[in-house]
Amino acid sequence: MKTRSDTFYFKIYKQSTLKRNKRIKYIGQQNEDRREDIDALKSENIFLRKEMQGMKYIIINVDRRVTQQENEIVDLRGRSIRDNILIHNYKEEENENLDNKVSGLIKAHMNLDVEFIRIHRNRIHR
Repeated sequence: MKTRSDTFYFKIYKQSTLKRNKRIKYIGQQNEDRREDIDALKSENIFLRKEMQGMKYIIINVDRRVTQQENEIVDLRGRSIRDNILIHNYKEEENENLDNKVSGLIKAHMNLDVEFIRIHRNRIHR
């Protein structure tokens, strides 16, 4: 026969079991939510890694093109100044033949025979 104390303990046991079951269910739901969050983060991570690989490829190609263009600029600058000579503070005379004067100057000081395709003065305008 059931006593009052048995009924009382049974109610307490039943209440604690219900609370425990609710708590287990709540923890299970949280776990499921966290798993969904983790799966979403994994998917996003995979997408971002692919995106980053594409960006790396683009950056490498751009870097190669910039290097190539820098080399071309250096080459063009070299070609544009290769056959030029600048002489500063050379006194200008009336009716001078600059080609003969500069050729003679280079011959006298450097013992080099030179020919000019084009020779001119850059005058400073004030």
